[in-house]
Amino acid sequence: MHQCAYNFAVRIIYSLIPKTKKQFVIFMLFISVLAFLVLYRYAGVASFWVDEIFTVGSIRNELSFSDFMNIYKYEESNAPLYFIFAFFWYRIVPHTEQALLSLSIIFTLLAAVTTGLIGEKLSGIRIGILSFIFMLFSRTNLAHAAYEFRAYSLLMLIASVNIYFYLSRLQNENWVNIILYGVTMTLLPYTHYVSVLLCFGLFLADCVLITRKHSGFRVIASYFIGALLFLPWAVLFMLPRISGYSEFWPAVPTLMNFLDLSRWLTSSRSFFDFPFLAALAGAIYVIYHVKNNKFLCSGLFASAFMIFTVFVYSRFINPKGSFFINRYFAASMPFVSIIMAEGTYYLYTKLKNAFKGNKNILIFAVILFAFCFINLLSIRHENAGHVQPYREVAELIYQNEQSFNGKSAIITTDLPIYSDGWYEMYLTRDHIRKVPDYIRASDRDALEQIKSANYDRIYLCYIHFALGHSELMKLLKENYSSSINIKCYNFNILDRIK
Repeated sequence: MHQCAYNFAVRIIYSLIPKTKKQFVIFMLFISVLAFLVLYRYAGVASFWVDEIFTVGSIRNELSFSDFMNIYKYEESNAPLYFIFAFFWYRIVPHTEQALLSLSIIFTLLAAVTTGLIGEKLSGIRIGILSFIFMLFSRTNLAHAAYEFRAYSLLMLIASVNIYFYLSRLQNENWVNIILYGVTMTLLPYTHYVSVLLCFGLFLADCVLITRKHSGFRVIASYFIGALLFLPWAVLFMLPRISGYSEFWPAVPTLMNFLDLSRWLTSSRSFFDFPFLAALAGAIYVIYHVKNNKFLCSGLFASAFMIFTVFVYSRFINPKGSFFINRYFAASMPFVSIIMAEGTYYLYTKLKNAFKGNKNILIFAVILFAFCFINLLSIRHENAGHVQPYREVAELIYQNEQSFNGKSAIITTDLPIYSDGWYEMYLTRDHIRKVPDYIRASDRDALEQIKSANYDRIYLCYIHFALGHSELMKLLKENYSSSINIKCYNFNILDRIK
């Protein structure tokens, strides 16, 4: 009886596995559509956090496209490509968390599909399916790509497209693949500057392949194309902005950060989780079969080079300017997902040879189903990784104002771009709601405006940073008392002293 049940379950599993590339593509698209519906349903559970508020501030309605680009040329150290997409997306969809996050969700799903195509192109449909599953259902991708109105979803998508053409160029060194790889590589640093190091790591890997006569010298043309298209932006805008950051907020990394990063990249809570073990098995498989894995060896080397370079800089060269942050290495995710797929299939074949029969595929199917189910079950909380309740603060102000008859003002304490994003997205709801006077502490006339207006109530909102305006703080302390002070919200309601 048990044997019949096993055989029936195995036949069902085999029947669900796509047999042709066309069926495989249809399978991925079908799963992606279902995933979009689920992800969209639970998007925006938590308020946007400060970096997402910055995104909104940099693309707000009052800015023209030239004004927007000037922010990324002269004021901001982020690469511009994702925000260009966001600029136009913001003018198409409603300004809700769900609608805005749908851009990142789409990019994340496309990255998973592309990663599946890489796996299929490299090792067949089964590796393609596993690569797609590990990329799509990763908690890391859900929390830091799909559920963030930031660049990491597009970074993963462009990385996967670039890696696809890198594999195509390794398999067929024609000029079409060389040019396509060079052009898509250019888009990586335009999405996130740290990915320049991944590109340089792939360049070094190609140099090794050339010296061992596994590749022709003309593949270097890809990197000349990339350098030619990116260097003008880097020299004129990127380097002047980055050079001004002598200090940054991350702590100086230690060896424990490597372990934490390995869990983050493999979407594992511990070193005994299946994804981490699959990645470990995949890495061992790649190294053991190094001669037959030019692609994955290059990917491992380039990813390690990027991570190690950032570690050395952050640990030894400029500890105060450390930028060893897990999500900055998101461009490695397609490589990691494919290595996990190779490791899973490697373990499956070893167990299949050791234990005859079809039970192994059932075991691995259950493990993969549990991986997908557990991660999907937790998606309601995946977008609450950075709890900064700016939406709740705006609603609290609005509700208090409905029952207040005096003259009031809102003072925000941050760079204007953050404050303006919060003001448009949450407080006024696209300038629909009537709210108190809006004063940015950074404005030159802020102090005079407060003195002359003689407000009865002031809502003091710390948008990420505390108030550093000493004269303004002195004025508030002398003339107002705090009626409500909510520390977790970084929010105060100040009423005039009678």
